[in-house]
Amino acid sequence: MAILILDNHSVKDLSIDYSFLDSSDIEINHSSIDFMSYIVFGYPSDWSKKSHSRNSFHSIPFIGITKCVHINEYRKLKRNEYLNLIVEYDRQNTPNLKSKSISYGPNLFGISGCGLWYINNFDLKSEPKLIGIMNEWSITNRNRLIATRIDAYTEILRNQGIIDFQETELFGFK
Repeated sequence: MAILILDNHSVKDLSIDYSFLDSSDIEINHSSIDFMSYIVFGYPSDWSKKSHSRNSFHSIPFIGITKCVHINEYRKLKRNEYLNLIVEYDRQNTPNLKSKSISYGPNLFGISGCGLWYINNFDLKSEPKLIGIMNEWSITNRNRLIATRIDAYTEILRNQGIIDFQETELFGFK
Protein backbone atom coordinates (compact mmCIF):
# COMPACT_ATOMS: atom_id res chain seq x y z
CA MET A 1 0.00 0.00 0.00
CA ALA A 2 1.25 3.47 -0.82
CA ILE A 3 -0.19 6.88 -0.06
CA LEU A 4 0.87 9.91 -2.05
CA ILE A 5 0.56 13.19 -0.18
CA LEU A 6 0.32 16.24 -2.41
CA ASP A 7 1.22 19.80 -1.52
CA ASN A 8 -1.30 22.60 -2.11
CA HIS A 9 0.41 23.72 -5.33
CA SER A 10 0.19 20.21 -6.81
CA VAL A 11 -3.46 19.90 -5.81
CA LYS A 12 -4.22 23.25 -7.46
CA ASP A 13 -2.45 22.20 -10.70
CA LEU A 14 -4.13 18.79 -10.78
CA SER A 15 -7.55 20.33 -10.08
CA ILE A 16 -7.47 21.89 -13.54
CA ASP A 17 -7.98 18.46 -15.16
CA TYR A 18 -9.06 16.22 -12.27
CA SER A 19 -11.47 16.30 -9.39
CA PHE A 20 -10.85 14.94 -5.91
CA LEU A 21 -13.15 13.07 -3.57
CA ASP A 22 -14.83 14.97 -0.82
CA SER A 23 -14.81 13.34 2.62
CA SER A 24 -18.60 12.93 2.31
CA ASP A 25 -17.94 10.51 -0.60
CA ILE A 26 -16.16 8.07 1.76
CA GLU A 27 -17.84 5.62 4.12
CA ILE A 28 -15.87 4.14 6.98
CA ASN A 29 -17.16 1.46 9.38
CA HIS A 30 -19.07 -0.14 6.52
CA SER A 31 -20.98 -3.34 7.37
CA SER A 32 -21.14 -5.53 4.29
CA ILE A 33 -24.49 -6.83 3.08
CA ASP A 34 -25.43 -9.79 0.89
CA PHE A 35 -27.03 -7.75 -1.86
CA MET A 36 -25.96 -6.46 -5.28
CA SER A 37 -25.01 -3.09 -3.78
CA TYR A 38 -21.36 -2.78 -4.77
CA ILE A 39 -19.58 -1.42 -7.82
CA VAL A 40 -16.00 -2.12 -8.86
CA PHE A 41 -14.90 0.66 -11.20
CA GLY A 42 -11.49 0.61 -12.86
CA TYR A 43 -9.38 0.12 -15.96
CA PRO A 44 -8.07 -3.45 -16.45
CA SER A 45 -5.01 -3.97 -18.65
CA ASP A 46 -6.99 -6.04 -21.17
CA TRP A 47 -9.25 -3.09 -21.90
CA SER A 48 -6.41 -0.55 -22.12
CA LYS A 49 -4.31 -0.16 -25.25
CA LYS A 50 -1.50 2.12 -26.41
CA SER A 51 -1.85 3.46 -29.93
CA HIS A 52 1.63 3.78 -31.40
CA SER A 53 0.37 5.55 -34.53
CA ARG A 54 -1.44 8.25 -32.53
CA ASN A 55 0.99 8.19 -29.60
CA SER A 56 -1.95 7.89 -27.21
CA PHE A 57 -3.43 5.58 -24.61
CA HIS A 58 -7.05 4.39 -24.70
CA SER A 59 -8.98 2.69 -21.89
CA ILE A 60 -12.44 1.28 -21.55
CA PRO A 61 -13.73 1.34 -17.99
CA PHE A 62 -14.77 -1.84 -16.26
CA ILE A 63 -17.89 -1.46 -14.16
CA GLY A 64 -18.81 -4.56 -12.20
CA ILE A 65 -21.95 -4.68 -10.09
CA THR A 66 -21.41 -7.21 -7.35
CA LYS A 67 -21.99 -8.28 -3.76
CA CYS A 68 -19.80 -9.14 -0.79
CA VAL A 69 -19.08 -12.79 -0.10
CA HIS A 70 -20.11 -14.64 3.06
CA ILE A 71 -17.87 -14.13 6.08
CA ASN A 72 -16.63 -17.76 5.90
CA GLU A 73 -14.82 -16.98 2.63
CA TYR A 74 -12.44 -14.58 4.38
CA ARG A 75 -10.69 -17.39 6.23
CA LYS A 76 -10.38 -19.47 3.04
CA LEU A 77 -8.60 -16.56 1.34
CA LYS A 78 -6.57 -15.73 4.47
CA ARG A 79 -8.11 -12.29 4.88
CA ASN A 80 -9.67 -10.39 7.81
CA GLU A 81 -13.13 -8.88 7.52
CA TYR A 82 -12.09 -5.83 9.56
CA LEU A 83 -9.32 -4.97 7.06
CA ASN A 84 -10.63 -6.34 3.75
CA LEU A 85 -13.79 -6.58 1.71
CA ILE A 86 -14.15 -9.53 -0.67
CA VAL A 87 -16.62 -9.30 -3.53
CA GLU A 88 -17.74 -11.67 -6.26
CA TYR A 89 -16.62 -11.41 -9.88
CA ASP A 90 -18.98 -13.06 -12.37
CA ARG A 91 -16.77 -13.03 -15.45
CA GLN A 92 -19.46 -14.75 -17.54
CA ASN A 93 -21.91 -11.83 -17.11
CA THR A 94 -20.00 -8.58 -17.26
CA PRO A 95 -21.32 -5.29 -18.65
CA ASN A 96 -19.23 -4.19 -21.65
CA LEU A 97 -19.59 -0.43 -22.20
CA LYS A 98 -17.99 -0.57 -25.64
CA SER A 99 -20.42 -3.11 -27.10
CA LYS A 100 -23.25 -2.08 -24.74
CA SER A 101 -23.97 -5.69 -23.90
CA ILE A 102 -23.39 -8.38 -21.29
CA SER A 103 -20.37 -10.44 -22.26
CA TYR A 104 -17.40 -12.41 -21.00
CA GLY A 105 -15.49 -10.08 -18.69
CA PRO A 106 -11.88 -8.98 -18.88
CA ASN A 107 -8.81 -10.38 -17.25
CA LEU A 108 -8.65 -8.09 -14.22
CA PHE A 109 -4.89 -7.64 -14.03
CA GLY A 110 -4.21 -3.93 -13.68
CA ILE A 111 -7.38 -3.20 -11.73
CA SER A 112 -5.48 -2.70 -8.47
CA GLY A 113 -5.98 0.78 -7.12
CA CYS A 114 -9.51 1.18 -8.43
CA GLY A 115 -12.41 1.89 -6.12
CA LEU A 116 -14.94 -0.35 -4.48
CA TRP A 117 -18.13 1.65 -4.08
CA TYR A 118 -21.26 1.00 -2.04
CA ILE A 119 -24.69 2.00 -3.30
CA ASN A 120 -27.56 2.11 -0.85
CA ASN A 121 -30.25 0.47 -2.97
CA PHE A 122 -32.84 1.29 -0.35
CA ASP A 123 -32.25 5.06 -0.63
CA LEU A 124 -32.40 5.98 -4.32
CA LYS A 125 -31.30 9.55 -3.59
CA SER A 126 -28.03 8.53 -1.96
CA GLU A 127 -24.69 8.90 -3.72
CA PRO A 128 -22.19 6.01 -4.04
CA LYS A 129 -19.65 5.85 -1.21
CA LEU A 130 -16.04 4.74 -1.53
CA ILE A 131 -15.52 1.87 0.92
CA GLY A 132 -12.36 0.20 -0.38
CA ILE A 133 -9.44 0.16 -2.79
CA MET A 134 -9.13 -2.97 -4.91
CA ASN A 135 -5.78 -4.69 -4.58
CA GLU A 136 -6.09 -8.34 -5.53
CA TRP A 137 -7.75 -10.69 -7.97
CA SER A 138 -7.43 -13.94 -6.07
CA ILE A 139 -5.22 -16.53 -7.79
CA THR A 140 -6.89 -19.35 -5.85
CA ASN A 141 -10.40 -18.22 -6.82
CA ARG A 142 -10.83 -16.04 -9.92
CA ASN A 143 -14.43 -15.35 -8.88
CA ARG A 144 -13.20 -13.17 -5.99
CA LEU A 145 -11.83 -9.64 -5.82
CA ILE A 146 -10.20 -8.35 -2.65
CA ALA A 147 -10.17 -4.75 -1.48
CA THR A 148 -8.49 -3.04 1.45
CA ARG A 149 -11.10 -1.13 3.41
CA ILE A 150 -10.85 2.64 3.05
CA ASP A 151 -10.66 2.69 6.87
CA ALA A 152 -7.05 1.46 6.71
CA TYR A 153 -6.05 4.45 4.59
CA THR A 154 -8.00 7.02 6.60
CA GLU A 155 -6.50 5.67 9.86
CA ILE A 156 -2.93 6.00 8.57
CA LEU A 157 -3.57 9.57 7.47
CA ARG A 158 -5.48 10.43 10.66
CA ASN A 159 -2.76 8.98 12.93
CA GLN A 160 -0.12 11.02 11.08
CA GLY A 161 -2.18 14.19 11.58
CA ILE A 162 -2.63 14.64 7.83
CA ILE A 163 -6.43 14.55 7.88
CA ASP A 164 -9.02 15.33 10.49
CA PHE A 165 -11.31 12.36 10.02
CA GLN A 166 -13.52 10.25 12.23
CA GLU A 167 -11.69 7.29 13.81
CA THR A 168 -12.76 3.90 12.49
CA GLU A 169 -14.40 1.44 14.86
CA LEU A 170 -13.30 -1.63 12.88
CA PHE A 171 -9.79 -2.05 14.25
CA GLY A 172 -10.69 -2.13 17.93
CA PHE A 173 -8.62 0.93 18.90
CA LYS A 174 -11.42 2.53 20.88
